[in-house]
Amino acid sequence: MNLTNNDFQNGNRIFRGKLQERFYFNGTEIFKLPTNEFLIRTDWHLLPIVGFFPTVEVYNINNKMVLLFVDNNYYTYVETVKVFEGQMINQFTGFEPGKEYELTNNEIWRQINEPYAPNHHSAGYVKIINDEIMIVDTWSFYPRVERIK
Repeated sequence: MNLTNNDFQNGNRIFRGKLQERFYFNGTEIFKLPTNEFLIRTDWHLLPIVGFFPTVEVYNINNKMVLLFVDNNYYTYVETVKVFEGQMINQFTGFEPGKEYELTNNEIWRQINEPYAPNHHSAGYVKIINDEIMIVDTWSFYPRVERIK
């Protein structure tokens, strides 16, 4: 469905500000707002380059959330997604089913499936999507995890 200027004028704007971060998760783009809310794309068309930290607006149009890039009027359909951001207490040393990862907020998460990829060292910055999928730094592995503490 192609949206028009009238759709945006008649829609309910619920946010305006600079995009804080954007990253890819399993082939899908996630956007972080300055409010620490996260939005995940629900459509698949290609988005042109929009620069670093662009100004965006989020609208509710016909009961669908739409993220608009203000400078060039590109838009994409989104929905909210739960993302926890943290860091591991110890240096990250790789992925392994059954391995436990202790975070600086005292939570402990256990990897419950593949990949088995030892010897991938990093600082251990993590994002946990919807309390079940873990992203570590920029590694393109997305193991399922469960919180055990």
